[in-house]
Amino acid sequence: VIWDTALGSLALCVKFHRDFLCPLSPVYAYEFLDLARHSMSYQDLEVSQRDILAAFDFCIGSITPQGLMDELWLALPTLRKATEPVKDGWKSVQAEIWDRLFDALIEPDVLQFPISLLTASAVIDGLIIAIARYYK
Repeated sequence: VIWDTALGSLALCVKFHRDFLCPLSPVYAYEFLDLARHSMSYQDLEVSQRDILAAFDFCIGSITPQGLMDELWLALPTLRKATEPVKDGWKSVQAEIWDRLFDALIEPDVLQFPISLLTASAVIDGLIIAIARYYK
């Protein structure tokens, strides 16, 4: 169990950091399995990674602000209608939304709020600001 956890942790670490740390070469699952002190299958490696992520309540398929904005755009015809008169429409509103979200990132208590609530409030603020700029 300890080796499974150790290899799972190493695999997760490499997955999260290999995109920007040198060398930028792929690391294959069999290379991790070669490090094991006992017989370990690919499935065992995957299960150990899932167990580690579950222990931290990490959800890989979590919601993102862009995904939520896309869903709101598709679900709300009133949102589409409200952005029609604005120059560059939804694109300029999204720029305002992202500005609000990036501003929220530097606040110390940002982790107290779910992504959906932060995004929804940024959508409202961004829409108001974009419309106000248009009518100014």
